[in-house]
Amino acid sequence: MVTGVTLKGICKSFQSRGRVVSPLKDFSLNLEPGKLTAVLGKSGCGKTTLLKVISGLEERDAGEISFFDEAGRPVSSPKLSLVFQDPRLLPWKTVEENLSLAIRHLPEEERKQRIREVLELVRLPEVEALYPSELSGGMAQRVGLARGIIAKPDLLLLDEPFSALDFMTRSRLQMDFSKIQDELGMTMVLITHDVNEAVLLSDKTVFLEEGKVKQEVNIALPKPRRFGDQNLLPFQQTLFNFFLT
Repeated sequence: MVTGVTLKGICKSFQSRGRVVSPLKDFSLNLEPGKLTAVLGKSGCGKTTLLKVISGLEERDAGEISFFDEAGRPVSSPKLSLVFQDPRLLPWKTVEENLSLAIRHLPEEERKQRIREVLELVRLPEVEALYPSELSGGMAQRVGLARGIIAKPDLLLLDEPFSALDFMTRSRLQMDFSKIQDELGMTMVLITHDVNEAVLLSDKTVFLEEGKVKQEVNIALPKPRRFGDQNLLPFQQTLFNFFLT
C-alpha cells in the first residue's frame, strides 16, 4: 500500500534551558503517495522534530496527521520505517539477525528470501553472516537502509542517512538510493542539509524556516538522476538562495 500524508496545523513546543522552544508552528504539508519529499532548512528549523512527529516518536501539541492511499482513501494503521544518521545495528548479531528483527513475524524461509532480496537491492550480497564490526561505514549504512525497507513500509522516514559518510561513499550511496527509490516506489521523507542531495533524489523539496514551510520546490525531472546534470543547476541555485536570505 502506497501511502500519502497530510499534515495540518502541526504545533510542537518543549522546554530547553528555561525557555520554550517551538520547532513547529502551525505547520502544514502534503506528502504525495509514491514520491520522495526532501526537507531542507537551517539548523534548529524543526526538520528532525517533524520526522519524530510523523513517526509518533514525539507527541504533537496540536494539529492533525492523516494517512491515505493512492485513491485518496484513509489509511488507519500505515507501516512506518525509520533510517537514522548511523546504522544502529546490534553489534552482537549478524547482518541476517539484525535484518530478521524487522520481519520476525514471517516464516523462516520467507524471512531468508526477503533478506537475500533486500541485500541484493542495496548491493551487499553474501554478507548475511558478518557482524557489524566486520563492515565498513558505507556497508553498515547500506544494511541500515536494508533494515528500513525490508518490511516494505508504506512510509519510509530518513534522517540524514548519508551525512556521516565520506564524500565518495556518500556519493555512491546517493546514486544507488536513487535507483532503489525508483524501483520501490514507496513514499519517503528525507531530512537533509545537502542541497545537491535534495535535488538529486527528491520529487519535491520543502524549505523550513521558523517552524513553517517557507517554500516548496517541485523537481520535475526524470529519475534516476546523475551528478553533473546541467538540468539540476536551476533547482540547486533556487534552494541555495533560501539558505542565504
